[in-house]
Amino acid sequence: LQNFISQKCVYFGGTTLAAAASLALTDKDLKKQPLWYQTAVRKLSFAIKYTNRKGFLDDVILLENLREKLAPYSDSTNADILWRYARVLLEIGLWTSSADKNRMKTFLEAEKMAEKAVQYENPHDPNADIHKWYGIILVKLTDFRSSKKLDEAKKHLERAIQLDPKDARSWEYLGLYFIPICIISHECLHY
Repeated sequence: LQNFISQKCVYFGGTTLAAAASLALTDKDLKKQPLWYQTAVRKLSFAIKYTNRKGFLDDVILLENLREKLAPYSDSTNADILWRYARVLLEIGLWTSSADKNRMKTFLEAEKMAEKAVQYENPHDPNADIHKWYGIILVKLTDFRSSKKLDEAKKHLERAIQLDPKDARSWEYLGLYFIPICIISHECLHY
């Protein structure tokens, strides 16, 4: 099915699922597992499938569904799950009304999850998506707070481009990083 489950215990329906890293199950093997385990695996597999898409997700109901499926893994040390959860939170925040008091909380939670994903990234197998989504989150947060983390955003977007030079979204947000700098100092002419 998927190589995905983290090295932690996940509480699902009051039962503990002790999962090993990179546990791979075929559909036949999955059917031999308890129903609660099958449900947890299918929910996570669904979330991984939809968060692998390159573009932004534009279905609010789907985003809330993905949040519900990924939230139980927010304490995970699995960077692949954490960046996906951060992405979903960012996109929910983007779709949330600016009048909603929880909007900033959602963005800050996205930042926290992306930061954890960077922390738990396998140094021997770096992932462009981890850096891309962390960089995008940091750029988006400058709309709401000071731009003190823009340099960190630039660093992560450049790392994402280094790992996946064909990813247009990383290039787009790296360009957005430079707009205010170009206006102030014309630094973009030297990049």
